[in-house]
Amino acid sequence: MSRPEAVARSIASAITAAGLTPHIKRQAGSIRVEAVMPEAMSWAAWDQLLAALGRGDRFGMEVSAQGSVAWAVVLTDTPPSERPATPEETGPPA
Repeated sequence: MSRPEAVARSIASAITAAGLTPHIKRQAGSIRVEAVMPEAMSWAAWDQLLAALGRGDRFGMEVSAQGSVAWAVVLTDTPPSERPATPEETGPPA
């Protein structure tokens, strides 16, 4: 199992421990873990949820008239600024 997959599963497990049902969605370059939010949650469940979401590379909440969804994204691709340059990108030796 890759590191991003393991992190996404860890987030999903922690969301389950908070009393919510996680949904894992694979997207280009990332794995998104989401949970539909109930109308009310205990402070302890909120703490657990925020700790779980914080394991991701990004997290947030979408709110609409239909309800709220908490989400975390785990990146699966190394951003261009963090990967080593290839010979084609560095140019000829000086």
